[in-house]
Amino acid sequence: MLGSSSRRGPIGAPLTHNDVEARHAMKPAPFEYARPAHLDEACALLAVEDDARVIAGGQTLVPLMAMRLARPKLVVDIARLSELAFLRREGDDVAIGATTRQCALERDPLIGAAVPLLAKVMPFVGHAATRARGTVGGSLANADPAAEIALVAVTLGATLVYRQGAASAEIAADDFFLGPMTTALPASGCLTAVRFPVWRDARIGVGFHEVSARRSDFAFASAAALARGRVPSHIVNPEVLSHPAFAELKA
Repeated sequence: MLGSSSRRGPIGAPLTHNDVEARHAMKPAPFEYARPAHLDEACALLAVEDDARVIAGGQTLVPLMAMRLARPKLVVDIARLSELAFLRREGDDVAIGATTRQCALERDPLIGAAVPLLAKVMPFVGHAATRARGTVGGSLANADPAAEIALVAVTLGATLVYRQGAASAEIAADDFFLGPMTTALPASGCLTAVRFPVWRDARIGVGFHEVSARRSDFAFASAAALARGRVPSHIVNPEVLSHPAFAELKA
C-alpha cells in the first residue's frame, strides 16, 4: 500500500506523501491506457479516439512519449493479441504478424531459408534485449529512417496488411513509407501483418551493410540488396563480385 511504513526512502526513513507523488510522477503527458482482448476491440477503440496510438513492444513509442515528442490521448496495447503473433508460409509469401517479437525472426529457420535478407539484418536491429521486446509491426509502423526491417520491406517489395474498423486492406511497402516517422497508415488503422515475397531462384545472393557509431546503434546510413540468377562478370566491377554475398552467383 502506498505510504506504508514498510516502504522506505533513500536514507531509510518512511516515505512521505511528497515522496510518493514524486516517485509516481510521469515523464509523458497524461494519457489513457487500454488493453483490448481482441483485434476487433482494438479497432473499435482506435475508431472513436482521433489521437490514439498503438503500442506493442514500446521500444520506439515509449521513448518518444518520455521526451513528449509524442502525446497521444489514448494508448492501445495490442502486445497480448495472440491473433497477431505468427510467422508462417502463405503461398508465395512469408507472413509475419504485427506483434511477433523481433527475436523470433533470428531463430526461425523459415526466415533463413525463405527470406535470407531479413535473416541477415536481424542481428543489427537494436540489441538482444530490445529485440526480445520489440515487435516487427512496431518497427514498420513507426517508420524510423534507421530501421533495418523497414529497409528490407522496401528492398524486397513487401506488402503490409492493416485493419481499419471491420475492413482489412493492403499496401505495398513502397507506398507505405512516406518519410521519416511518417506512413500511409490511417490514424484509426492497426497494422496486422507484413508479407515478404519468397524468391524461388536457385541462385540468390543478399548483401547488407550499415554505418553506425557502434554495432546495433542507430545507423547513419545503410544499404541492402538481393541479386538472383547468374551475374555476368564482364558487366560488374570485380571488387563487387568479390563480396561474399555474390559468391553463389558468380559464373
